[in-house]
Amino acid sequence: GAILVFSRSVDWCPYCQLQAIDLNDRYQEFEELGYRVAVVTYDSPDAALKFTKKHEIVYPILSDKGSVAIRNFGLLNKNVDPNSQQFGIPHPAIYVVANDGTIMNRFFEEGYKERPSLDDILAYLKRP
Repeated sequence: GAILVFSRSVDWCPYCQLQAIDLNDRYQEFEELGYRVAVVTYDSPDAALKFTKKHEIVYPILSDKGSVAIRNFGLLNKNVDPNSQQFGIPHPAIYVVANDGTIMNRFFEEGYKERPSLDDILAYLKRP
């Protein structure tokens, strides 16, 4: 399966950066349960690569050019001015996806400062 983490920006959002680093620290726990982790952000590939190298991130950070996936998942933050540099950011969310592509669960918090607990997601994955 997969853990898809929709993140505002690993380039400028400190909450997203902390979440990405925390995911990196706990990546092996998800792997041991059979789940691969990927972060999806509206950041450019260069910005994602810079963050990946700086923090030695072991999972992919995917650049969603034009926020296509972000829109398709219904996560586009429409409160951002379309003329703003930040237009295209998602509301942060984490999806658990089964091997067959079925979305098993979505973890979501109101606001961008609070993020779903990785402990809660791991507990969900370990349930019988």
